[in-house]
Amino acid sequence: MAQFVLMPFVLPLIGILMWAALGPDTDFKWVDLRFPDTLGFALVPDSFVVIGQTRGWSWANVQRYQVSYTTNFHLVTEITPVD
Repeated sequence: MAQFVLMPFVLPLIGILMWAALGPDTDFKWVDLRFPDTLGFALVPDSFVVIGQTRGWSWANVQRYQVSYTTNFHLVTEITPVD
């Protein structure tokens, strides 16, 4: 599982939403994650990366999530908020 902060990058595909994420496992580089509707997880809207703030600020101040995803398609298989 990797820890990420998220930013909306909604690309509505059939049953899949795409979100940009960054965290230490990606050297704080953005990666696109695909969230299937069947995951049944609702992200907290006020907890995303704030445009105009630094990556470090976002990492320290917004909700982080533990995320498991497939390596080929970046399809999220499990996600939980980090306290």
